[in-house]
Amino acid sequence: MLPVVYTFPFGYLLIQVGNIFLSKLLHEMTLRKLAKEEIAAYNAPFPTIKSRKPVAQFPLEVPFDGKPVKNHSTVAGYSEWLKVTQMPKLFLKFSPGVLINKDMAAWIEKSLPNITTVDCGAGKHFVQEDDPDLIGQEIVAWMSATQSKKK
Repeated sequence: MLPVVYTFPFGYLLIQVGNIFLSKLLHEMTLRKLAKEEIAAYNAPFPTIKSRKPVAQFPLEVPFDGKPVKNHSTVAGYSEWLKVTQMPKLFLKFSPGVLINKDMAAWIEKSLPNITTVDCGAGKHFVQEDDPDLIGQEIVAWMSATQSKKK
């Protein structure tokens, strides 16, 4: 879907007019059914077409096929740095994943030094909605383990 959001008028119609991110993708990329109150909280900042402009801008900033060049360059540089830094890293892996699929997960685990991988089970994109307690617990456990290694 990403390439379509780069084109006018399709991106405008899908995102700002049709509110596709909140009306469709939020639901499709979350395993559990969100409560009406949760959906209302997501929608509250974006009641009008005009108020959804930041939502429409975000996908235009995500590097895709090398564009936008500045953002692609920044992400590429950061990726190179992650491959050499010994800074501790935590990878919470969910399956099937969306942006991080099985191949990308394998690359992360193989390519990034000093990484701790936690297999968190099922999840798509909005994993914080599916298992916020597990995510919090794993971050706390990793931070505690990382801090005790420093001592």
